[in-house]
Amino acid sequence: MKFEAVEPYRKLKVMLLNGPHTMLAVAGLLNGFQTVKEAMENKVVHRWILSTMEDEIIPHLPAELRSEAHQYADSVIDRFLNPFIHHRLIDISLNSIAKWKTRLLPSLKAFFEKEGKLPKGIVLSLAGLFQFYRVAQVGEQFMNEEKFYTIRDNFNDFQLFYSCWQTSQTEKDLRAVLQRFIGKLVSYLEELSRVIHEILLLQSREGMLHTIERMTESENNYLS
Repeated sequence: MKFEAVEPYRKLKVMLLNGPHTMLAVAGLLNGFQTVKEAMENKVVHRWILSTMEDEIIPHLPAELRSEAHQYADSVIDRFLNPFIHHRLIDISLNSIAKWKTRLLPSLKAFFEKEGKLPKGIVLSLAGLFQFYRVAQVGEQFMNEEKFYTIRDNFNDFQLFYSCWQTSQTEKDLRAVLQRFIGKLVSYLEELSRVIHEILLLQSREGMLHTIERMTESENNYLS
């Protein structure tokens, strides 16, 4: 098979399978879920993942991929709910920072370039990524002792996000991390810093699950 024939399917897999996998790993572990299926059986998480795929990722794929994207997305949801696949979230969470940048950042950029707004489902997952690295050092490991997960990530990537929790978590602190993560020249950096700061404050009061529920109640797929 020619590479040109394989490449479109690889891109669909990265955007519509791997991307939601990374979203589920972070949000699922923050909510105490252990497997993909367990997380997807929660109606709030299910709605968030589905709406992000259908409203934020698929419409901004290259035109030649969109005709097959909805069918592929349906197969992904079926896979996530398959009772015979026991896919542990802690395993998917390995190197989540690099995975988020590869799998979800391109969709955030594509959405903003077309809509001029930030996609709320994807931005929620980025805020969750920050929250995921709010951990404590226990011996030689970094752990969230309340949710019982251990960080397994590239040390330099981890230190970038972990450093945010060693400060007062102001918008300025978040902006400094985001500059290093996605680049200082992006036009939406200020707005993204502000929105993530607001989401983190909401998460600290109400938890990740209630934050997702509140922010996905609106029919709009963007943050204004």
